[in-house]
Amino acid sequence: MRLTDTIQKKYSMIKKIKYSSATIAWTLFIIAAYAATAIYFVKREDTIILVCLIAVFTVWNILALLYAPVSVSVDGNTLNIHTTLRRKRIRMADIASVELCAPTMAEKKILSSGGYFGYWGWFSERDLGKYFAYYGKSSECFLVRLRNGRRYMLGCDEPGAVVDSIKAQISVQSAC
Repeated sequence: MRLTDTIQKKYSMIKKIKYSSATIAWTLFIIAAYAATAIYFVKREDTIILVCLIAVFTVWNILALLYAPVSVSVDGNTLNIHTTLRRKRIRMADIASVELCAPTMAEKKILSSGGYFGYWGWFSERDLGKYFAYYGKSSECFLVRLRNGRRYMLGCDEPGAVVDSIKAQISVQSAC
C-alpha cells in the first residue's frame, strides 16, 4: 500500500495548499537575495556579518518550515493543518463557526510572513480582528472561529468542500 493511500484512509478529506505565483516569486527572490548577500560577504571575508546573516537566515527558515502550510485535512473529530514540519490540530468541538472568507489587502502583519513560503503567522484586519493564517492563495481561504474567540484563516484547494465537511461535523457533534 502506498503512503498516499494510507494518508487518504486516515483522513476523510485532505486538500493541498497551492501557492500563488506571487508567493512563489517572493520566496525565490528572498532566497536569491540571501544567497547573493552571503556571497558578497564571503568575498569580502567579513566573518562577523556572514555569521549573523547565516544565523538570521537559519532562524527564519526554521520558522518557515514550522509554519509554512502544506495541506488541510478533516477527520471525524479534528481539523488538521499540516505544515512542513508539524501538524496543528483543532478539535471540532472547539469550532464555533466556519465560512468562506478571503483576507483583504488591508491586513496588518503581526509576526507573520506575507508570502515567504505562503502566508502564515498573526494578521489583523479591521472587520475580522486578529487571526492566525495558514494559506498559499488569498482566493482559496476560509475563516474558522473557535469558541474561545481565536480565529484561523486557512486556505487550500477546494475550500468550499472543506467548509461543508467541517459544518457537517459540527452539526453532528452538536446534535449529540
